[in-house]
Amino acid sequence: QRATATTASGSVDEKAQALSGVVSFIDFIPRLRKIAERVMQAHIASQQSVLREMVRRIKITPDLDSQATPKRANLIAESFKMAGKLKNSLLHRGTLEGRQGLSLSQSLLKKSTGGGDDPTGGEDDGDDDDSPANNENRAGILLAHLERLSTQWLGVLQEDFYGRLMGTLVENVFQEAMKPVLAAECITATAASEIYRIFKVLQRSRSLLPAGGRSSDATLAPDSLELHQTHDVCPSYGKFCALTDIMEFKLNDIANGLNRKRFADFTAAEMVKLVKALFEDSPRRQTLLASIE
Repeated sequence: QRATATTASGSVDEKAQALSGVVSFIDFIPRLRKIAERVMQAHIASQQSVLREMVRRIKITPDLDSQATPKRANLIAESFKMAGKLKNSLLHRGTLEGRQGLSLSQSLLKKSTGGGDDPTGGEDDGDDDDSPANNENRAGILLAHLERLSTQWLGVLQEDFYGRLMGTLVENVFQEAMKPVLAAECITATAASEIYRIFKVLQRSRSLLPAGGRSSDATLAPDSLELHQTHDVCPSYGKFCALTDIMEFKLNDIANGLNRKRFADFTAAEMVKLVKALFEDSPRRQTLLASIE
Protein backbone atom coordinates (compact mmCIF):
# COMPACT_ATOMS: atom_id res chain seq x y z
CA GLN A 1 0.00 0.00 0.00
CA ARG A 2 2.85 2.39 0.79
CA ALA A 3 4.45 1.61 -2.56
CA THR A 4 1.16 2.29 -4.33
CA ALA A 5 0.68 5.55 -2.44
CA THR A 6 4.22 6.64 -3.26
CA THR A 7 3.73 5.82 -6.93
CA ALA A 8 0.44 7.72 -7.02
CA SER A 9 2.03 10.69 -5.26
CA GLY A 10 4.92 10.66 -7.70
CA SER A 11 2.51 10.55 -10.63
CA VAL A 12 0.61 13.56 -9.27
CA ASP A 13 3.86 15.49 -8.75
CA GLU A 14 5.01 14.71 -12.29
CA LYS A 15 1.70 15.89 -13.73
CA ALA A 16 1.85 19.08 -11.66
CA GLN A 17 5.40 19.76 -12.81
CA ALA A 18 4.42 19.12 -16.44
CA LEU A 19 1.39 21.41 -16.17
CA SER A 20 3.50 24.06 -14.44
CA GLY A 21 5.93 23.91 -17.35
CA VAL A 22 3.11 24.41 -19.83
CA VAL A 23 1.77 27.37 -17.83
CA SER A 24 5.24 28.93 -17.75
CA PHE A 25 5.58 28.45 -21.52
CA ILE A 26 2.18 30.05 -22.18
CA ASP A 27 3.12 32.98 -19.95
CA PHE A 28 5.98 33.89 -22.31
CA ILE A 29 3.67 34.25 -25.35
CA PRO A 30 1.42 37.36 -25.14
CA ARG A 31 -1.41 35.97 -27.28
CA LEU A 32 -1.56 32.68 -25.37
CA ARG A 33 -1.29 34.54 -22.08
CA LYS A 34 -4.38 36.62 -22.95
CA ILE A 35 -6.32 33.48 -23.81
CA ALA A 36 -5.24 31.88 -20.53
CA GLU A 37 -6.29 34.97 -18.58
CA ARG A 38 -9.76 34.92 -20.14
CA VAL A 39 -10.15 31.23 -19.35
CA MET A 40 -9.02 31.76 -15.74
CA GLN A 41 -11.36 34.75 -15.28
CA ALA A 42 -14.29 32.66 -16.51
CA HIS A 43 -13.23 29.82 -14.20
CA ILE A 44 -13.05 32.14 -11.16
CA ALA A 45 -16.42 33.71 -11.99
CA SER A 46 -17.90 30.21 -12.23
CA GLN A 47 -16.38 29.20 -8.89
CA GLN A 48 -17.70 32.35 -7.21
CA SER A 49 -21.18 31.48 -8.44
CA VAL A 50 -20.81 27.90 -7.14
CA LEU A 51 -19.61 29.12 -3.74
CA ARG A 52 -22.46 31.63 -3.42
CA GLU A 53 -24.91 28.80 -4.01
CA MET A 54 -23.11 26.63 -1.44
CA VAL A 55 -23.33 29.43 1.15
CA ARG A 56 -27.04 29.79 0.35
CA ARG A 57 -27.51 26.07 1.01
CA ILE A 58 -26.04 26.48 4.49
CA LYS A 59 -29.17 28.51 5.32
CA ILE A 60 -27.80 30.98 7.86
CA THR A 61 -31.00 32.08 9.64
CA PRO A 62 -30.45 34.67 12.40
CA ASP A 63 -34.11 34.72 13.55
CA LEU A 64 -34.28 30.92 13.80
CA ASP A 65 -37.06 29.82 16.17
CA SER A 66 -37.65 33.42 17.22
CA GLN A 67 -40.96 32.64 18.90
CA ALA A 68 -39.59 29.83 21.07
CA THR A 69 -36.12 31.26 21.73
CA PRO A 70 -35.81 35.01 22.48
CA LYS A 71 -32.73 37.19 22.26
CA ARG A 72 -30.22 36.89 25.04
CA ALA A 73 -31.81 38.47 28.10
CA ASN A 74 -29.83 40.18 30.83
CA LEU A 75 -32.51 39.72 33.47
CA ILE A 76 -32.07 36.95 36.03
CA ALA A 77 -35.78 36.13 35.86
CA GLU A 78 -35.50 35.42 32.14
CA SER A 79 -32.50 33.17 32.74
CA PHE A 80 -34.48 31.02 35.20
CA LYS A 81 -37.40 30.92 32.80
CA MET A 82 -35.16 29.50 30.07
CA ALA A 83 -33.29 27.01 32.29
CA GLY A 84 -35.61 24.06 31.65
CA LYS A 85 -35.65 24.64 27.90
CA LEU A 86 -31.87 25.03 27.81
CA LYS A 87 -31.34 21.66 29.50
CA ASN A 88 -33.48 19.86 26.92
CA SER A 89 -31.83 21.85 24.12
CA LEU A 90 -28.34 20.78 25.22
CA LEU A 91 -29.35 17.13 25.40
CA HIS A 92 -30.82 17.35 21.90
CA ARG A 93 -27.76 19.23 20.64
CA GLY A 94 -25.46 16.49 21.95
CA THR A 95 -27.36 13.91 19.88
CA LEU A 96 -27.20 16.08 16.78
CA GLU A 97 -23.47 16.70 17.17
CA GLY A 98 -22.86 12.96 17.48
CA ARG A 99 -24.65 12.41 14.19
CA GLN A 100 -22.83 15.37 12.66
CA GLY A 101 -19.39 13.94 13.44
CA LEU A 102 -20.10 10.80 11.42
CA SER A 103 -21.92 12.67 8.65
CA LEU A 104 -19.18 15.28 8.24
CA SER A 105 -16.41 12.67 8.23
CA GLN A 106 -18.17 10.64 5.55
CA SER A 107 -18.81 13.76 3.49
CA LEU A 108 -15.21 14.95 3.61
CA LEU A 109 -13.97 11.45 2.75
CA LYS A 110 -16.21 11.37 -0.32
CA LYS A 111 -15.14 14.87 -1.33
CA SER A 112 -11.45 14.04 -1.04
CA THR A 113 -11.83 11.09 -3.42
CA GLY A 114 -14.65 12.35 -5.63
CA GLY A 115 -14.69 14.62 -8.64
CA GLY A 116 -17.01 16.31 -11.05
CA ASP A 117 -18.44 19.79 -11.28
CA ASP A 118 -21.24 19.23 -8.78
CA PRO A 119 -20.07 21.06 -5.61
CA THR A 120 -21.72 18.38 -3.46
CA GLY A 121 -20.09 15.57 -5.43
CA GLY A 122 -23.49 14.23 -6.37
CA GLU A 123 -24.21 13.67 -2.69
CA ASP A 124 -27.57 14.61 -1.22
CA ASP A 125 -26.75 17.31 1.33
CA GLY A 126 -30.30 17.34 2.65
CA ASP A 127 -31.24 20.70 1.16
CA ASP A 128 -34.64 20.55 2.86
CA ASP A 129 -33.17 19.67 6.26
CA ASP A 130 -32.41 22.81 8.28
CA SER A 131 -31.05 21.01 11.36
CA PRO A 132 -27.86 22.44 12.94
CA ALA A 133 -25.94 19.26 12.14
CA ASN A 134 -26.89 19.40 8.49
CA ASN A 135 -26.00 23.09 8.15
CA GLU A 136 -22.56 22.39 9.64
CA ASN A 137 -22.25 19.48 7.23
CA ARG A 138 -22.93 21.85 4.31
CA ALA A 139 -20.22 24.18 5.63
CA GLY A 140 -17.84 21.20 5.68
CA ILE A 141 -18.72 20.38 2.07
CA LEU A 142 -17.97 23.97 1.06
CA LEU A 143 -14.61 23.80 2.84
CA ALA A 144 -13.80 20.51 1.07
CA HIS A 145 -14.61 22.15 -2.28
CA LEU A 146 -12.10 24.93 -1.56
CA GLU A 147 -9.53 22.34 -0.47
CA ARG A 148 -9.96 20.50 -3.76
CA LEU A 149 -9.39 23.72 -5.72
CA SER A 150 -6.29 24.41 -3.62
CA THR A 151 -4.92 20.95 -4.41
CA GLN A 152 -5.44 21.54 -8.13
CA TRP A 153 -3.79 24.97 -8.13
CA LEU A 154 -0.86 24.56 -5.71
CA GLY A 155 2.38 23.77 -7.48
CA VAL A 156 0.93 24.88 -10.81
CA LEU A 157 0.25 28.58 -10.30
CA GLN A 158 2.83 31.01 -8.95
CA GLU A 159 2.46 31.44 -5.19
CA ASP A 160 1.53 35.12 -5.36
CA PHE A 161 -1.06 34.46 -8.09
CA TYR A 162 -2.43 31.45 -6.21
CA GLY A 163 -2.76 33.58 -3.06
CA ARG A 164 -4.77 36.25 -4.87
CA LEU A 165 -7.09 33.70 -6.48
CA MET A 166 -7.74 31.66 -3.33
CA GLY A 167 -8.02 34.86 -1.28
CA THR A 168 -10.68 36.15 -3.68
CA LEU A 169 -12.76 32.99 -3.31
CA VAL A 170 -12.44 32.83 0.49
CA GLU A 171 -13.27 36.54 0.70
CA ASN A 172 -16.37 35.88 -1.39
CA VAL A 173 -17.46 33.12 1.02
CA PHE A 174 -16.95 35.31 4.10
CA GLN A 175 -18.83 38.25 2.58
CA GLU A 176 -21.79 36.09 1.57
CA ALA A 177 -21.93 34.35 4.96
CA MET A 178 -21.85 37.66 6.89
CA LYS A 179 -24.62 39.37 4.91
CA PRO A 180 -27.67 37.83 6.62
CA VAL A 181 -26.12 38.25 10.07
CA LEU A 182 -25.21 41.91 9.63
CA ALA A 183 -28.64 42.67 8.17
CA ALA A 184 -30.62 40.83 10.88
CA GLU A 185 -33.09 42.66 13.10
CA CYS A 186 -33.19 39.75 15.54
CA ILE A 187 -30.59 37.05 16.27
CA THR A 188 -31.96 34.47 18.68
CA ALA A 189 -29.79 32.61 21.18
CA THR A 190 -30.33 29.36 19.27
CA ALA A 191 -29.37 30.95 15.96
CA ALA A 192 -26.31 32.67 17.42
CA SER A 193 -24.93 29.35 18.67
CA GLU A 194 -25.54 27.70 15.30
CA ILE A 195 -23.96 30.59 13.38
CA TYR A 196 -20.93 30.40 15.68
CA ARG A 197 -20.37 26.72 14.88
CA ILE A 198 -20.88 27.21 11.13
CA PHE A 199 -18.49 30.17 11.01
CA LYS A 200 -15.87 28.19 12.94
CA VAL A 201 -15.94 25.57 10.19
CA LEU A 202 -15.59 28.23 7.48
CA GLN A 203 -12.68 29.87 9.34
CA ARG A 204 -10.60 26.78 8.62
CA SER A 205 -10.30 27.99 5.02
CA ARG A 206 -7.54 30.27 6.30
CA SER A 207 -5.19 27.27 6.09
CA LEU A 208 -5.61 27.39 2.30
CA LEU A 209 -4.19 30.90 2.07
CA PRO A 210 -0.43 31.38 1.59
CA ALA A 211 1.69 32.08 4.67
CA GLY A 212 3.56 34.79 2.80
CA GLY A 213 2.29 38.08 1.45
CA ARG A 214 3.29 41.62 0.74
CA SER A 215 3.89 42.39 4.42
CA SER A 216 7.32 41.88 5.93
CA ASP A 217 7.20 44.02 9.05
CA ALA A 218 9.74 42.38 11.39
CA THR A 219 8.39 44.38 14.35
CA LEU A 220 5.14 42.41 14.34
CA ALA A 221 4.68 39.31 16.49
CA PRO A 222 4.33 36.04 14.52
CA ASP A 223 0.54 35.83 15.07
CA SER A 224 0.03 39.49 14.19
CA LEU A 225 2.23 39.16 11.10
CA GLU A 226 0.30 36.09 9.92
CA LEU A 227 -3.00 37.91 10.42
CA HIS A 228 -1.65 40.94 8.55
CA GLN A 229 -0.55 38.73 5.66
CA THR A 230 -3.94 37.00 5.57
CA HIS A 231 -5.60 40.41 5.43
CA ASP A 232 -3.57 41.21 2.30
CA VAL A 233 -5.33 38.51 0.27
CA CYS A 234 -8.58 38.23 2.28
CA PRO A 235 -9.52 41.63 3.81
CA SER A 236 -12.64 40.35 5.59
CA TYR A 237 -10.90 37.60 7.57
CA GLY A 238 -10.47 39.66 10.75
CA LYS A 239 -14.05 40.94 10.59
CA PHE A 240 -15.38 37.43 10.00
CA CYS A 241 -13.51 36.10 13.06
CA ALA A 242 -14.75 38.99 15.19
CA LEU A 243 -18.34 38.43 14.06
CA THR A 244 -17.95 34.75 14.93
CA ASP A 245 -16.87 35.65 18.47
CA ILE A 246 -19.70 38.18 18.90
CA MET A 247 -22.19 35.34 18.44
CA GLU A 248 -20.97 33.89 21.79
CA PHE A 249 -20.05 37.15 23.56
CA LYS A 250 -21.89 38.72 26.47
CA LEU A 251 -22.39 42.48 26.77
CA ASN A 252 -19.27 42.79 28.95
CA ASP A 253 -17.20 40.91 26.37
CA ILE A 254 -18.33 43.29 23.63
CA ALA A 255 -17.56 46.31 25.83
CA ASN A 256 -14.04 44.97 26.48
CA GLY A 257 -13.60 44.25 22.78
CA LEU A 258 -14.54 47.81 21.91
CA ASN A 259 -11.92 49.14 24.33
CA ARG A 260 -9.29 46.93 22.69
CA LYS A 261 -10.45 47.94 19.18
CA ARG A 262 -11.38 44.31 18.50
CA PHE A 263 -14.19 45.49 16.21
CA ALA A 264 -12.30 48.10 14.22
CA ASP A 265 -13.51 46.56 10.94
CA PHE A 266 -17.15 47.24 11.81
CA THR A 267 -18.94 50.54 11.34
CA ALA A 268 -20.71 52.06 14.35
CA ALA A 269 -24.05 51.38 12.63
CA GLU A 270 -23.16 47.69 12.22
CA MET A 271 -22.18 47.31 15.87
CA VAL A 272 -25.34 49.04 17.07
CA LYS A 273 -27.47 46.79 14.88
CA LEU A 274 -25.70 43.65 16.12
CA VAL A 275 -26.09 44.57 19.80
CA LYS A 276 -29.79 45.36 19.32
CA ALA A 277 -30.32 42.13 17.39
CA LEU A 278 -28.55 39.92 19.93
CA PHE A 279 -29.64 41.36 23.28
CA GLU A 280 -32.90 42.36 24.91
CA ASP A 281 -33.24 45.99 25.98
CA SER A 282 -31.74 46.73 29.40
CA PRO A 283 -29.81 49.52 31.16
CA ARG A 284 -26.53 47.71 30.39
CA ARG A 285 -27.40 47.45 26.71
CA GLN A 286 -28.33 51.13 26.62
CA THR A 287 -24.98 52.04 28.19
CA LEU A 288 -23.10 49.95 25.63
CA LEU A 289 -25.05 51.45 22.73
CA ALA A 290 -24.33 54.95 24.01
CA SER A 291 -20.58 54.18 24.07
CA ILE A 292 -20.73 53.00 20.44
CA GLU A 293 -22.82 55.86 19.11
